[in-house]
Amino acid sequence: MLSDSPGPAYWEPPDEPEPPSLADWLKRNNAPKCFDCGDRTEPTGEQDGNEAEFACPWRECGYRVWVSIRPLSQAEREED
Repeated sequence: MLSDSPGPAYWEPPDEPEPPSLADWLKRNNAPKCFDCGDRTEPTGEQDGNEAEFACPWRECGYRVWVSIRPLSQAEREED
């Protein structure tokens, strides 16, 4: 008897995971410091997958950095 359900040849790839939340990351971590003036950077709102851009609030400085905001795995958490 043939079944109406899809067989092993029918497979849908899993949905793409949602990128991590910058707000959640900031609740657990401090924003990176500017390497030029030492002030705290602020998120620019730009996000590319697992990375978010931070910039120095001083216009004269112009420092920008991309930071990984992906959640740490259990093994990475245990290393610290």
